[in-house]
This record gives sequence, C-alpha cells and structure tokens, in this order.
Amino acid sequence: MTITLTKEQIEFAKDLGYKRSASMNHANTKNSHNPYKNKPNWHRHIVGALGEVAYSIYSGEEVDTTTLGRGDEGFDFKNKTDVKASDINTKPNLILGVENFKRKYAEIYVLAWVKLPEVELIGYINRNDVIKESIIKNFGFNDNYFINNNILKPLK
Repeated sequence: MTITLTKEQIEFAKDLGYKRSASMNHANTKNSHNPYKNKPNWHRHIVGALGEVAYSIYSGEEVDTTTLGRGDEGFDFKNKTDVKASDINTKPNLILGVENFKRKYAEIYVLAWVKLPEVELIGYINRNDVIKESIIKNFGFNDNYFINNNILKPLK
C-alpha cells in the first residue's frame, strides 16, 4: 500500500516531527535513540511523523499532535496502532526495542518506508505475534525484536 503525500502533508509532518524533537531538546531518551549516525537527532522524529501521516491517510485515524514534551503510551493512534518508519535505501525490516515493547502497549505495529513523496505502508503485525515471529538482535544499543518485512501482513 503506497501513499503519495502532498507538499502540505509533508510540511505538516516535518513541522510536527521537529516540534516533537525540540520539545525533548533533540536528545536521546530511554524511549527514543537516534540510529541515524550522520543525521541530526530530529531527523528520526520527522521520518516517524511522515509515516504517521501516511497511516492516517490510509486509516482515517487522526495524527496525534499532543505528544510534545513527553512520549506516547506506546501507540500513535487511538486504535492502538504504532507506526514505525524508516527512510533507508533498502526495504526496511521492523525493529522494536525489547524494553519498550515490555513497558509500552500497542496492539498493532505498522512498518512504513518513507521515499518522499511516497510512503509505502509495508505491512503490519499484531502484538501477540511479535515474539514468536521475531529474532533478538542487538545493534549496539539494547536488544531488539527483529521482524523480517516479508513476515508482515499487507494492509488492505
């Protein structure tokens, strides 16, 4: 499922992502670590907001603009969906921090691949399937559930 964002939607997401990052002084936190070595800390928040905007268009759910200065409860939307977004060059896999997964609760995890102006909603996995469908990987900053993108169910 590919969503093409308008210039206005892209600017909205960029603004929201930057504001989210600035509200935490652009710092790494226990819930948010910057995996982008050569990009500023706010970049990951913009990528995430772009994924959320695309999912919002797909689902009709409203983007949460109130999570400034604090984290969310583990999900981005009222339907308890958490969107994980990436803008890497190759099709990403879903990576969920083990400790965050234990502390925070989402029912559904959606993987979004940002390739502006398009965002591909690669697929989703239910919370109950994460542990049985994942392997544990550590990329140098805590253990993660690694779910291959070909295991994700397509969004319809």
